[in-house]
Amino acid sequence: VRLPNLETLLALEIVLGQPVAELYAGVRERIENEVAERARILLEKVGDTPTKELALKLELLARLAHPDEPHVVPIWEAR
Repeated sequence: VRLPNLETLLALEIVLGQPVAELYAGVRERIENEVAERARILLEKVGDTPTKELALKLELLARLAHPDEPHVVPIWEAR
């Protein structure tokens, strides 16, 4: 009903010889989708011309928001 703590997860990984992400594949997929959705929301809130520092952060967000796309064009470049 609840998820084990980090130490228990790591012990399970060692004992069962399977990565935690595989042992809890459904949970991982749900979290991955939540991260991608949150990244998409944050990208939509950004202005047209970000600073260089912000552009690097946005590039990371773009990769998180679209993990299956090999090359993501940041939204501020597509306009």
